[in-house]
Amino acid sequence: MKKLIVIVFAILITATSIIAQQKDFPRLSGPYLSHILPDLICKSHRGTIYSNLVNHPADKGNLPVRFDWREKNIMTPVKHQMNLGSCGVFAAVAVFESLIKKVTGKTVDLSEQQIINGSEDFVPSGISSVDAMKYIKQCGLVLEKHLPYKDKKTDEMPAGPPDYTLTDYHYVKTDKLELCDKIKTIKQALREYGPVATNMIFYQDLDRYKGNIYIYDGHSEEQGGHWVVIVGWQDDPDVKNGGYWICRNSWGEKWGENGYFNIAYGECGIDDFWFVYGIFTNNFCS
Repeated sequence: MKKLIVIVFAILITATSIIAQQKDFPRLSGPYLSHILPDLICKSHRGTIYSNLVNHPADKGNLPVRFDWREKNIMTPVKHQMNLGSCGVFAAVAVFESLIKKVTGKTVDLSEQQIINGSEDFVPSGISSVDAMKYIKQCGLVLEKHLPYKDKKTDEMPAGPPDYTLTDYHYVKTDKLELCDKIKTIKQALREYGPVATNMIFYQDLDRYKGNIYIYDGHSEEQGGHWVVIVGWQDDPDVKNGGYWICRNSWGEKWGENGYFNIAYGECGIDDFWFVYGIFTNNFCS
């Protein structure tokens, strides 16, 4: 029994040390490996996720060399997820807010906290943007002022009805496609429906990104998975794999290029697994 107590104590000490080391990366509270690979993501909710799986063939027509939803003025201000593992929530809400602005012209600030508190799929390591979209479709969201972000899960829920409800969402797998078709598929959905949420492998060097085009340095430590929003692209033959995605992060406007970053096609799995987009038809309740 004494040996067992010693072993348990040693494990607790090691875990405490690891958590302390992670404080050097305040934007992430822990690993997101369960949100990276298709075979591991949300196994207990796979039926729900796959019910919204659609085949989205690669665009056979001409696609522009550059496309950026920021230039269409539909993106809302970048937010900061702080320490909580809520990147999947922030990415989903950013997509929804952009759809509302695209359809209505209104800039709205919706409550991420409502998903964190209300979704049964939210766990300490986070939630996928697919499950976050599922919640938004089922329950809708109130404005941020009605349930502000707390950087932790609480028992609070909105007192009134939702202000906006997502009409639908679709999830697209790209893991079986060649890279060129992955790129075309994402571009087509992006141009047709609006910004899309996707996940990528997050390495430590991304935390230090200041601008230009991000390409993994090859030796920084892997931190896990991270959900971001693709808002556009730029083809460039001088860049690895022929161009880069323009992405919105959830680490505040002081990070990167005013909260955004550019990442080469095919880098860090950003187009390797799946992505999700929403559909909004002006069915707001406010």
